[in-house]
Formats: sequence, C-alpha cells, structure tokens
Amino acid sequence: VERKLAEVARIQSAILEAPVWNLEDDRIQLILQSILQDADFVKVLVTDESGKVLSTAASSDEQPFITRSHTISRGSGEGLRILGELTIVATQARINEDLHSRIKLDLVLVTLLVAASVLAAFLGFEKTISQPVSRLLRALERLRHEGVREAVEWHSNDEIGGLVAEFNALQQVRRQFEEDQQRTNDQLEDRVRARTAELEDARNAAT
Repeated sequence: VERKLAEVARIQSAILEAPVWNLEDDRIQLILQSILQDADFVKVLVTDESGKVLSTAASSDEQPFITRSHTISRGSGEGLRILGELTIVATQARINEDLHSRIKLDLVLVTLLVAASVLAAFLGFEKTISQPVSRLLRALERLRHEGVREAVEWHSNDEIGGLVAEFNALQQVRRQFEEDQQRTNDQLEDRVRARTAELEDARNAAT
C-alpha cells in the first residue's frame, strides 16, 4: 500500500500540473475522483503553494492509515516553480482483510495438523492421512515461496476432506480478491489515461 500510494501520488501530481497551473477546477476534481476509484484510497486533496486547499474529494470516513504528499511543480532547474501539493490518504481496510484471511488460513492449517495427528494415532491409517497433509503442505510451500495459489486435489467425506475443502475455498476467495484488485487498478489507470488524453485533445483544439 505504501509503495502504491507513493507511485500514484507521483504520477497524479504530474497529471495535475496543467490543470493546477490553469486553475481548471473541474478538471482537478475529475482527477481526484478518478484516484478515489481505488478502494485503498479514502481522501485526496490539492493545495496551492501557500497551503490553501484548491480541491478535495473523499469516498468514505474510514480511519486513515497512511498519508502521502507529492509536490506539484512546473518547469525544471532554475525555472522550477512549485504550484502546490497533492495529498492522498489510504485506509487499512484491505490490510485488515488480508490479515483476517491469513489468520483463517493459519487456523485451518493448525486444525488440519491436530486432526491428522489424532486420526493417525487413533485409526492407524497413515496413508489416508499423510497423503492429503503432504498435498496441503506442498500447496502452502508454493504459496509461501512462489506466491502460487493452487487447489489441493483430495475428496473424502471425513474431517480431512472437510479441511481440504475449506483450504481450497479460502484459496479461491483470496485469488478472486487479488484479481478484482488488479482489475480495479487497471480500470483506474485506463480511465485516467483516457480522460487525460481527452482533456489534452480538447485543450489543443481550443488553442
């Protein structure tokens, strides 16, 4: 979240250079609203060089977690002029969701190991237990070291089968979350690029 916040602030401050310089309030507000399409961000504002707020937008009143600012400037070298500053506020909602998912996964793993140990001692069916446990452990190793989320192939109507099914369900939920997040980020970038191009074309046509 910190890396993304810093990168978005850097990119958007560059995009805001022209509208801030020309005092185009509508265009500034449009850019701020596009930033808030990302669920990680809850508030964004633009101030001038004196600190006066030029425009602000907020998507929710969630507790802020990280705030990053980036200077909006024009020119370079001796001709550099500071126009203002872009500030973006991020929430920790997605971080909490990630933490919750990881806790659930840890609980499933602990339950799996305890159940496997009890069943192995009580029933003596080592093969029946060790095979799904090994597959689960391999899946967890791939997740930990390679970031690969894969379903574990094991079907049975006992406790082990239930735990494997729960593990697969958690994997699917997390995979869907990551895909949705990536799709949202891609859509935001496409919208900003498209809108910036439209505004630039309109500006060129006007001149």
